[in-house]
Amino acid sequence: MISREGLFLCAGLRAAQLHRETLDGPGRLNLEVQHFVSAESIENEFDERLEHAAGIISETGVRCLLHAPFRQVNFFSNNASRRSRSMTALRRSFDAAAALGAQFVIVHSLYVPRRRNTAYGEHWRENARPFFRAVATEAAARGLKIAVENMLEPSPEGLLWLLGEMNGAGARVCFDAAHAALAGGAPAGAWVSGLGEALVHLHLSDNHGIHDDHLPLGVGGVTLPEALEAAADLPQEVTLGIECRMWPEKNLSVSLEYLKAFLG
Repeated sequence: MISREGLFLCAGLRAAQLHRETLDGPGRLNLEVQHFVSAESIENEFDERLEHAAGIISETGVRCLLHAPFRQVNFFSNNASRRSRSMTALRRSFDAAAALGAQFVIVHSLYVPRRRNTAYGEHWRENARPFFRAVATEAAARGLKIAVENMLEPSPEGLLWLLGEMNGAGARVCFDAAHAALAGGAPAGAWVSGLGEALVHLHLSDNHGIHDDHLPLGVGGVTLPEALEAAADLPQEVTLGIECRMWPEKNLSVSLEYLKAFLG
């Protein structure tokens, strides 16, 4: 089930301010906070930025999601210092999510094969199991739930396996249709149907099949209609995050216009 009320603007603080009018009044968008997505953004002026985000959410009354860091972090690194910095950034992003009342924290699956070989999936599972169990523990300690976002997986099976390894933490999936298009493999509709009740959020942007360009919806080749139609057939609410680049400003209006056919 999808609806206009479940539509989220995916934005950092500058972009949220640029499109502030979309967060106010009737027909407003909700907010997926994508400001704390790097170690640097958490290490520098964290309290001030968190206060800014809290002010926007308090003043508008919108629903909130938060995206965990994925830049300048490497949770699977062999370097102990880098792992420590990464985990510190993740924990502070969880602190931010709890302070903002986020419904879910979105965490990348980190499945990014550098080269195609049969061993990569096995190595990812070996590393992902202990890491995401620790993530689930950290989230639960703050009363949070997480949604694991696909990166370059070819199909839903790996994420469904991962949810089963997280000891009943109530984790779910954020499906990024643009990532799936770059990865090849299962089409977007099959992804959504395959995830079934595990799916809680869709990231929507477009590209031309080469780079993760975050183009406005409908201007590239991502099969967004398949994903939206399959999500509409699910019994649970599946929220939608517009994740196109917010500059130029018209990108958001182009994307909203595209979604009208699916949201009524």
